[in-house]
Amino acid sequence: MTVKLAEQFPDLVIRASAGTGKTYRLTNRFLGLLYCGESPDRILASTFARKAAGEILERLLHALAEAASTESSRAALERALDLGPLTQAQSATMLETLIRQIHRLRVGTLDSVFIQTAGSFSLEFGLPGGWKILEDPDDRTLRVEALRRLLRQEAGEFNSLITFLGLLQQGDSSRDVLESLLATVDIFYSIFRESDPTAWLGEPALPELKQEQIDEGIERLRDVSLPSHKTIEKSHAAAIIACETEDWGGFVSKGIAPKILAGDTTFSKKPIDDEMRAAYQPLIDHSRAKIVNKFLYQTEATYRLLEKYHAIYHPLKLSRKGLRFEDVTRILSDNLDSARLPQIEYRLDSAIHHLLLDEFQDTSLTQWNVVRHFAHEVNRHLDKTFFCVGDVKQAIYGWRGGESEIFDSVKSELNGVQEEPMDLSYRSSPIVIETVNKVFESISQNPSLLPEKNDTPDLLLP
Repeated sequence: MTVKLAEQFPDLVIRASAGTGKTYRLTNRFLGLLYCGESPDRILASTFARKAAGEILERLLHALAEAASTESSRAALERALDLGPLTQAQSATMLETLIRQIHRLRVGTLDSVFIQTAGSFSLEFGLPGGWKILEDPDDRTLRVEALRRLLRQEAGEFNSLITFLGLLQQGDSSRDVLESLLATVDIFYSIFRESDPTAWLGEPALPELKQEQIDEGIERLRDVSLPSHKTIEKSHAAAIIACETEDWGGFVSKGIAPKILAGDTTFSKKPIDDEMRAAYQPLIDHSRAKIVNKFLYQTEATYRLLEKYHAIYHPLKLSRKGLRFEDVTRILSDNLDSARLPQIEYRLDSAIHHLLLDEFQDTSLTQWNVVRHFAHEVNRHLDKTFFCVGDVKQAIYGWRGGESEIFDSVKSELNGVQEEPMDLSYRSSPIVIETVNKVFESISQNPSLLPEKNDTPDLLLP
């Protein structure tokens, strides 16, 4: 039976396009395992939204109820499963088995599985008794409280606080202090938790000109011999004013400087000679340094804020017995290993023999660090199976750390995993699919997504 199960349900990765029947394949895989006698409480079928999880369960129950009720539905399910004869009595028995164990089914989101698992290890993981997932309004209140505490804590370091806020607000003094801090935390805190400090710190600042060198550079610009051309004369005068007013972004984004930066040899159809290039180059390099260093200082300032904020916010959450979904995932990622799997099975009163993962392209690295222990375990046994399906073109959870690249690594990480494409769409016409494929096949070269030559961010390039 073991070898036969492995043959009928090989470990499988499916790359499926939109409308090709991903959920259909997953539910049929679940039903096929039931047909072969597998206990439904040993099958973990997960997706990324509660609505989608409810749809999977609904499809399971509906398929079996229909097969138990009508001959045509039974015959259709028999063909879909392709595992042998299926009688209406068998369909009814499978339905009864599913319903009797519906309270033990693991058809839901990864978050729900992680919460249940973390709850069974609260003491080992240092979690407060009776902890719960924070609702957004409650978490918002805690974030504001943490920031107010941070501001009070830093009030004694007035000068450093003012400097930091200036870097953070990027010159927009109209923004409320708390509003600025809250916006920064909302955008960057999850990235801070996922990343190493070296991602934020350690890049050396670029050398900048001293004031006397800037003055000398401006004088050199004034002395440059220009072609007799109104556009060039006007652009050159604007460049001098930009340097005098320290508008370094404007200096390198308009007129002659961006042409030199791009390596062009002409401006307004007139040659850029060596004298002009030599006069502009030191101030271009200084502009690059000023812009890059501003980003470096802002990045470091943001990291220092998040570091201090985390030291207040995280203990505050624990004191209120609250966690976010991402906190639970991270706690499991940091503490789980393969040696704990038997303990998990014991405490949850159910082993996981079969993994069925939907929308796998939206799995984050932290989530995969948890799931991979279960994936490796089922991959080692002939009587256990792994199945995942997804579409990298539909990766929608980038904001919460979804990494479509993880989808690409599964086959190399697990032994003997087969890969199968699903390209036939039942939702869209061929012309729509063809257009979508054309767009995504060359999306990285799409001119509208490429930076403009004169965009300031190009200064970051060597």
